[in-house]
Amino acid sequence: MLLVSPLIRCLCVSRIIHRALLGSVSSQGRLSLSYTCKVCGTRQGPKLFSKKAYEEGIVIVTCETCKNHHLIADNLGWFPQSKDSRNIEEILNKKGEEIKKGIELIDFAKIPELVMCLDNFRISVENMNQLYTSHIPTSSLQKGLLAFGSAIVALLNPMRADMVATMGEATAFRPILEKIRQRMESDICGRKILRDRPRITSATIDLTYLRTLPRGTLGKEYTIFLERLNTTPDERPTVQFVDDDDLHYIMQRYRETHDFNHLLLQMNTTLLDEIAVKYFEGLQLGLPMCVLGGVFAGLRLDPKRQRAFVQQYLPWCVEQAVNSRLLIAVDWENHFEKSISELQKAYSISPFIR
Repeated sequence: MLLVSPLIRCLCVSRIIHRALLGSVSSQGRLSLSYTCKVCGTRQGPKLFSKKAYEEGIVIVTCETCKNHHLIADNLGWFPQSKDSRNIEEILNKKGEEIKKGIELIDFAKIPELVMCLDNFRISVENMNQLYTSHIPTSSLQKGLLAFGSAIVALLNPMRADMVATMGEATAFRPILEKIRQRMESDICGRKILRDRPRITSATIDLTYLRTLPRGTLGKEYTIFLERLNTTPDERPTVQFVDDDDLHYIMQRYRETHDFNHLLLQMNTTLLDEIAVKYFEGLQLGLPMCVLGGVFAGLRLDPKRQRAFVQQYLPWCVEQAVNSRLLIAVDWENHFEKSISELQKAYSISPFIR
């Protein structure tokens, strides 16, 4: 009964919305259109319209992503250049152009109304709530389930980067990301980053050039770091579960600049060093995933290394997080030629003495 009731409520709500959208169009005379926008490349639909309008006139639909209007036509006899052509396909064929419809028309009369009603409601809600290309809208309950499930999997298998990323997004609560945004906006460079939204990918940085830089420079050490891990900047998962476009970018920026934190702190990717970086990021940014990741990963250390972390690493992490500049507000892209020691001095980072 607990499962049936929400479904009934969903059916009722979707039926109301369905009727409101369709107005007076009869069930025997309506069509559903799905198509690929040739401007932005996204899949659109289903779009609902009169079957009569499609067969005897034109239908104008709007792309929900790029907001461009698209003409869907079947009978264009009134079109100035149509002459004796019946539709736009014949017009293009006479010009020697290949027609690529890229659309799927579904006659509602041939499909159970309830199924189409629910499907239309689901897709309409998804399109309405999607805030950026990779966004997957989720409720608070869904985020809680994602956080719990991904945390369990990540704890059992820390190599599951997708689960670590999901936990990070599901626990990146809005007030925390808002606080990070405020701190970035109070920083000249951070404000510019939020405005320009630079990305760290293979398409935006020249790795071939960075490999030619001298040892000790940020760019050279970054390429060595990537090669040692056999990875690329593009391996970072795309943010999906943050329900705000600006905050989504902050989370993506954190993810793409994580490796630079390793380099500036001169921490390797051993378990002990990774925990230290997580604590630093957790203390500086306040992201629960960083703190939780550090705590749970610390449980995997043997007693000797746990003591070493508590006595040596942790005090150093706290000192660096408190005294250093906000690293997420650093424009790393413009400092590849500088030495890491120079950047450490500029951003108040004291190397860890092993």
